[in-house]
Amino acid sequence: MYILILLSLPFATVIGQSTDESVCRDKLDNCARYGQATCQKFQQWAQDNCRAFCQFCVAPPTTPVPCADKLGNCKDYGATVCQDPLYAPWVIDNCRYHCRQCSDDQLAIADSKTTTLPPPPCVDKIKICGRYGQSACTSYKPWAQDNCRNFCRYCTQEQLLIVDSKTTTTTTLATPPKPCADKIPHCDVYNDDICTNEKYRSWAEENCPVYCMLCSTSELNRRMIRGPTE
Repeated sequence: MYILILLSLPFATVIGQSTDESVCRDKLDNCARYGQATCQKFQQWAQDNCRAFCQFCVAPPTTPVPCADKLGNCKDYGATVCQDPLYAPWVIDNCRYHCRQCSDDQLAIADSKTTTLPPPPCVDKIKICGRYGQSACTSYKPWAQDNCRNFCRYCTQEQLLIVDSKTTTTTTLATPPKPCADKIPHCDVYNDDICTNEKYRSWAEENCPVYCMLCSTSELNRRMIRGPTE
């Protein structure tokens, strides 16, 4: 008999749901921030504070939260923030559309209204991107994408092909070696230590390299063969 009575009760009554819409509401305004896991893990607390959110009763229809991002730079946070449960409340408040936290119907409508904009120009806004090095491209990615798109290669493949085709390679000519010759004609009037004393080494290399035998071996050999007058 008890089994028949139990089976005859409405399903909502069996699982502890209330069908009284007048009392089916949440005491807290931010139940969604706690997530659905809270409804089972802290069931008594959830029944007292988040009855409607946790579906412990039948709530009247409500207007769904708009499927839109409050922030304009949600993409800068990447996909990780969308998947990490620690950021779930923040995602729901700020980046619902970017993180796809809307119903399928809402997403379909929002996607149909999204217009694909052309990519920004593949140029660097500042001329000293190279000074920051490649590490700045990853350590400060949002900044690099805005200021050093070309240097950090944050352009589309088509843009990079065009930019690279316009890049000209400048060939740097090797600097010819400095001729080994004495600048002053009377190096021999100085004491011998001008050639050996480290204190005068720079002066000797600049003014008396031949006299002090400070030229390269090949240059000294050349001068010995051809004579010092060349």
